[in-house]
Amino acid sequence: SYFKEMKGDSGQWKKVQAKITHDESEAYVVKTFCCTKKEKETLRGTVKVECPSSPNTLPYHLVEAKKEFDIWSFGVLFYTLLTGAPMFKVDRDDDLQDTLSMKKLRDWREETKEEVCRNIDIPLAKSLLKSNLLVKEEDRHNTMADVLKDRFFTTEIGEILAQMNERQNEMTEQLGVVVDKLEVIEGLTKEHKSELVQMQ
Repeated sequence: SYFKEMKGDSGQWKKVQAKITHDESEAYVVKTFCCTKKEKETLRGTVKVECPSSPNTLPYHLVEAKKEFDIWSFGVLFYTLLTGAPMFKVDRDDDLQDTLSMKKLRDWREETKEEVCRNIDIPLAKSLLKSNLLVKEEDRHNTMADVLKDRFFTTEIGEILAQMNERQNEMTEQLGVVVDKLEVIEGLTKEHKSELVQMQ
């Protein structure tokens, strides 16, 4: 097979081998390839550049890099900066670890986007992700220049901080309600414990 030389390297093979679902009904793979160096003439002379090695022998068609992918990647990075966590379960090399994550990415749906963005507390940031970054290719901004025109980047920092403060106050209030309920439960527990002691 195309990647047979990698099977001797467990680390490399783990990256490229297909991930199979538990019921063995589907398999997922990242469309990657091996590289070979070829000479290319440039204005500065002959240089060696990396090119896909025998791409016509791959079991899939390679995907050409384009600006829409860069915008998606920015969205993923933006999400990570906002939440402090990756969007899906990944290993230390940022490789997806399970077929469920791969399936969600392949079949990217509105409900998946809603689930992912649920952890974003800043309204303007959530709006940017949901409407322009983590969307289907045809719905994304055309360029990063367009992304930077979004309200998240053009709004005064004071307004964004106010939104963050408002969200923090809401969370503090919710926490207070939980604490009150716990205190009631604790009081009832002590009361019942006292009654049990008296019965004995």
